Amino acid sequence: MSRDIFLKVNYENPRMASVNGATNYIRNKIILQQFPADMQLTEIQMAEECGASRGSIRTAFQELEREGLIHALPNGRKQVAPFTLKSVADLYEVRRMLETCALKSILSDRSGSRKSEPELLYTAMISSSALQEGEALSPAKRVRMDADFHRTLIKAAGNQALLQCWSTIEPVIWAMLTINATISDQEQHFKQFDFHNELVRHLMLADPHVIEEFEEHISVSHSMVVEVLKRFNCQ
Repeated sequence: MSRDIFLKVNYENPRMASVNGATNYIRNKIILQQFPADMQLTEIQMAEECGASRGSIRTAFQELEREGLIHALPNGRKQVAPFTLKSVADLYEVRRMLETCALKSILSDRSGSRKSEPELLYTAMISSSALQEGEALSPAKRVRMDADFHRTLIKAAGNQALLQCWSTIEPVIWAMLTINATISDQEQHFKQFDFHNELVRHLMLADPHVIEEFEEHISVSHSMVVEVLKRFNCQ
């Protein structure tokens, strides 16, 4: 199976195509081990490979450095950081902490959660509608719907610092899930969507067991991602 099928990203805005397309391209190459640890990246090299300007590549490098996927060398070049199964486990542990923190905040402040419930319910209903109608969704759309729900959950906590932390790990998390969605069937994602509906229901009932159920949800997602990345020699 060709890894390159995961690396094509299209954007309508030319500037965003240049910056976001390059960022996604390099990020996916690192995750899929096509850019191995310690490989050096230059603006000229990546500009030519991505078909982007050096300015766009510079911006992409800044984002990837924030994500911990590359770091700067004394000579100004960028070097790929190791991306291993431990890296994945670390990201999922942080994800678990952030999202369970959000859930606890929502459960402990019912007045605040009531304000957020309509938006959470709406994002869950969108995916539920697709499930009920048997809609054929592209991998990117499936992951976007999943991402929208989880970001809404974080926002519902009303904690700006929590949202900023989430924004740091979010691009890598969803890049991995997009790769997973590309080679998995829709049924796996529809099971995730079904859980979103259950999660909202338990939140509205202020059921404390929702924390345990959610942690299991994250564990399943982690296992799915690991299974896929092992196919690409991620160790």
